[in-house]
Amino acid sequence: MGDDNKHYPIEIERNGYSVVSFSNRSADSQLQGVSRPFGGEAGQEDAFFEDTLRIQNSREWRRLQGIYQLDVGQSYEHENRLTHTIDVQNVSERIARKLNLDRQSIDLTRSIAAIHDIGHMPFGHWGERAAVAKLKPFGKEWTHDAAGLRVVTEWANYNGLNLTVDTLEGLAKRYWRYDDSKPASHLNHNTAELPDSIRDIDSKFDLHLGKQNHIEGQIAAISDWIAFTATDIEDGLRVGRMSLQEVCEHFPLAAEVYNDLDAKHGKKIGDEAEHYKVNMPKLLANGIKERLVDDVVGQLRTNIAREVAAGNLKNAEDARDLPQLLTGYSPEIQQGLRSFGKYCNEKPFKRTLETHGPLQQMAELTIDDIVSGKLQMPEAWGREAEKIRETGNTQDAQSALTELACTYMTCVMDDEGVKQNVRTNHPEFWSEHFADKPAPPRISPAFVSRVSSTPSVRSK
Repeated sequence: MGDDNKHYPIEIERNGYSVVSFSNRSADSQLQGVSRPFGGEAGQEDAFFEDTLRIQNSREWRRLQGIYQLDVGQSYEHENRLTHTIDVQNVSERIARKLNLDRQSIDLTRSIAAIHDIGHMPFGHWGERAAVAKLKPFGKEWTHDAAGLRVVTEWANYNGLNLTVDTLEGLAKRYWRYDDSKPASHLNHNTAELPDSIRDIDSKFDLHLGKQNHIEGQIAAISDWIAFTATDIEDGLRVGRMSLQEVCEHFPLAAEVYNDLDAKHGKKIGDEAEHYKVNMPKLLANGIKERLVDDVVGQLRTNIAREVAAGNLKNAEDARDLPQLLTGYSPEIQQGLRSFGKYCNEKPFKRTLETHGPLQQMAELTIDDIVSGKLQMPEAWGREAEKIRETGNTQDAQSALTELACTYMTCVMDDEGVKQNVRTNHPEFWSEHFADKPAPPRISPAFVSRVSSTPSVRSK
């Protein structure tokens, strides 16, 4: 179990406040690869950094640049799953640094953030819906969370990425736990959701599935929330799916940030004024992100100080045993985020349901084409499909082929690959939904006119 001194608290006095060092891991095995020892002589202090390198050098991670976030488009102006992932890594590191966490903890937050979306199908949640629809008749389920766990433990490099236990724990638990003795909720999931590979790792190394996530996993999870809130607003404004007035009405923090921007840039004229109008979504998103980071850091400091004073938080292990998460927002910000989330579900996301239905259909058509052999998979993927087909056209074979198709799409294909397949194998569908339609502008003309005419939303 390593040096017993690792079990004792290490308090650090920096910038006028004390925090607990969360890197005093109680078991050396937490810093080792789960499938084999790490190669080379790299010290254990580099274990989480090595995780990030393994992740970022994988094909599965790099393909995320071809998976859309809020809107399908090839413009660099729009967020994709890779730029979002990098954003989450950066937000995680900012929070960890502001808390004065040490290098190991910073590296761990970044490694977890790097893989939090690695299980997404082409078209993101629309592809996931397609997989769910195709696997349901066989009694199978599919989520991008479980798929991500399988990517890093089974599928990537054909036998997993050999990540550390703490990185896998952070990915598996995010802001929930797995306690089958309690009712299922968004904070308590059922262990049936976990793939066999994670169950096996848990039996060997103990992922503490029934407890809270460690602090670095909690930071990575809330960083995802911060990042997609800000960039959804940015992309939503750019493509015209959100209105500036509605965002500010339903999210007071956005109104505060916009008013600050308007006071600084609103009186510019000529080219400078036009430049501000076009770049305002990015400026607004960045301002929101900064405010949310500061709010989370402030709340974390308060929560950590409270638990330390109560004697509940002495070392890294204690964070798992607390009855609630350490991370969170202040009540005012939490209320604003709830209001904004309700607005998104009622308006912009509902508009997405109306306009992006064909994306799910394209993903379903591609799954069917892989199963039937119309779309041939290369290399080992194709050989695996042929082995399944040789067993006969049975229900089990169709089930296995469908799951293999979803796996292949998760590990190899991106949005453009699916679109190319539909253009080639389903020209009628493509013509009906997409052909001869002009590409969306990089920024909605309607947005520019709204910004030009939108009055200040300062509170009276």
